[in-house]
Amino acid sequence: MFILSDYVSAYGSGQNQLFSLEEKIKIPSSVIWVQYYNNNDEHLLFSQTEDGNIHQFTIGSNKSSSGINFNVIERAVYEIFASDSSSPLVSNIINGTLHNKIVSVSNDGNMAVIDIDTNKIRWINNTHLSPFTTPVLYTINNTQIILTLSKNGTLLQFDPQSNFTSKSMNFTNILPDSRVIIDDLDNDALDEVLLLSKPTDRYPHGALGDRIEAEGLLILKYCGDANNIFKLCLKNMLEPPENKVFESLSPFVVNLNGSNNKDKQIALVASDNMVGSNIVIYGIDSKVLFSSEPIGKPFRWMLILGYGNFNGLKLVVNEVPHLDGIIKFINTKNEMSVETNGYSAHNYGSRNIDSIKIIETNSGFCGANDVIRSINYNSDLVIIPDLDKDLLNILYVTPDDKIISLKTFPLESSIMSNILVEDIDGDGNKDIIAGDKLGNIYFFECI
Repeated sequence: MFILSDYVSAYGSGQNQLFSLEEKIKIPSSVIWVQYYNNNDEHLLFSQTEDGNIHQFTIGSNKSSSGINFNVIERAVYEIFASDSSSPLVSNIINGTLHNKIVSVSNDGNMAVIDIDTNKIRWINNTHLSPFTTPVLYTINNTQIILTLSKNGTLLQFDPQSNFTSKSMNFTNILPDSRVIIDDLDNDALDEVLLLSKPTDRYPHGALGDRIEAEGLLILKYCGDANNIFKLCLKNMLEPPENKVFESLSPFVVNLNGSNNKDKQIALVASDNMVGSNIVIYGIDSKVLFSSEPIGKPFRWMLILGYGNFNGLKLVVNEVPHLDGIIKFINTKNEMSVETNGYSAHNYGSRNIDSIKIIETNSGFCGANDVIRSINYNSDLVIIPDLDKDLLNILYVTPDDKIISLKTFPLESSIMSNILVEDIDGDGNKDIIAGDKLGNIYFFECI
């Protein structure tokens, strides 16, 4: 039998022993993105700000008689006028052409390639890129290709090994703000590419930056030839249920079978003018595997947060994040769910859908002495803001399906960035990093 007091007593003084605010730094503009990069054991943090700059920091820690000292040193600021709706591609390929490079898109659609060793910026001009999506890296046969979208919704490839030459991929009619998602859906060791397509204005909600939504999802597969020519071919096209649109920026790839040997599934938000949004999960053959109950009113939206082991595999959804902020854990096998309200991972009209993090705890979260692992409870963790966006919460689900808050982190203002969980100072414990509207970057250390 699970008793919450046993969990709290394991921490001595309760939630205050799980994490502490180790460091907070201030930069001149709202923080909209943070990314971690390990450069030969040099721990780097990159932060993109609303003014279009990318800041580079070195992170370290050292032991002293008073404990562990956490230190952050700003190394460079790159003025590239980056779009506030696009995050940079920070490449961590050790032996490849893009080693120690950052690829970003400016507001006017040009590509910037930053060398973090020399702190120099190389501009690839006249690329006409969409400023609303993020370049991604596709690796096949030791070849690295950058995939991104043009302003008019065409899939483009850039070859870093051939002086960043570009080529149209002949897939058009893609939403210019669609995320380019890369994942191996069928476990054949070849990644598929997923893109929201067929833009329509017939559901003008505007929750995600504009009033254009998708009527299709492209699934592309690698079909290159023996000469190593990079090529993608159409594998499938998913369509929303009748009279609905896909009200998403990104499909969410899930594996609710709980096995790496089976095909994955694709979760999307489908919306219409009658009952608002619901979740639809597809197989890669386009068969509908699960459809949740709709909210019941038009222009009522939900955000897919992810999936994990929350007393069994469950899909995690933030329903009406701009109103009541319901977080719901759904068992897609029996359609049972557990929920609570007061949490929101999205601001209306924003393209930021990353102010949330699901953490796997099966291997421990706070190092060798992790209390989470030692009491052997059966839940991953969710980090999510409250409705005001100025308080981060760590949630989990108990064996009797109760949602419990383990820890809260106050912020000076509302969160604007993604939530990053990494061992950013190399001490063996995970850290939580996030940025707010006032330009603060917070580092919460596991203790």
